[in-house]
Amino acid sequence: MTVTYFEGSGGEQIDVSFEGGGLSKQEIPAANLFHADDPAAGEQEFELVVSQFDGDLDAAQNRYWRYAYEADEAAWTLFSAPTPAAGDVLSIERLAETQTTRQIEGQSYDAVERTRTIHAPDSAGQPGEVVSKTVETHVHLPWGRPLVERAVYDSATDSDPEVTTWSYDPNSGQLESTTDAMGHWTYHSDYDDHGYATETIEAFGDNELDTSNPNLAAENVLTEYSEYREWGDADERITLPTSGETLTSVRTRRITPPSGEGDAVYGYDFVRPLSATDGTA
Repeated sequence: MTVTYFEGSGGEQIDVSFEGGGLSKQEIPAANLFHADDPAAGEQEFELVVSQFDGDLDAAQNRYWRYAYEADEAAWTLFSAPTPAAGDVLSIERLAETQTTRQIEGQSYDAVERTRTIHAPDSAGQPGEVVSKTVETHVHLPWGRPLVERAVYDSATDSDPEVTTWSYDPNSGQLESTTDAMGHWTYHSDYDDHGYATETIEAFGDNELDTSNPNLAAENVLTEYSEYREWGDADERITLPTSGETLTSVRTRRITPPSGEGDAVYGYDFVRPLSATDGTA
């Protein structure tokens, strides 16, 4: 189990508890914990057995997981199998982290590369041929550690991965743009005071993203304009027919295609706060 958290202000402290297996809820003892960047300080191998059944306990199927730290690879490796026998291993997943740096708007930031490699097991149940590899880069910004790049490789020798990138305002944390592996981009050019994106520009065709272009919205692009507003008068509010709940805010949208590519499309979304009791929105 890995625990991560972000401390925005105040003291740097987090309390973690566990329960189950005959244990009452209690704070996890320090002797059972170690930092992810120093696995040698704790247990280097864990095993887990999960029984899966569909109404019939006699027909339960077990799945065995073994999670081991490999010092020579500086990585954690997850072995999955239907039995404890090494020759029955079905899949092997190796996880590793590397500290690095990234440049954002001319400034250098600490970053971490998290590599997830899927191996086909060899006859001894050890990591064999690389089936796929994913490298995700997270940058340490003042407000958090967002994902800025994901590269997906088909094999160990793949030199042309599928890359998706994300860029953010380094001060506010607002998402600025996303570019997928096919080169298709989305640019959030404007936000309101509440942090909602009010103008989103999307590639239409093979045009490139140029955020320095003040007339980008007038180019061959698809533009979505959004406006969020609160209803002040009770008689303006909408009541859902299914639950009887009253909604107090709405987002109106206008999607404008490039000139000559059709008419604008209008729509709206009703918005309500996340419920702390049922987790719905």
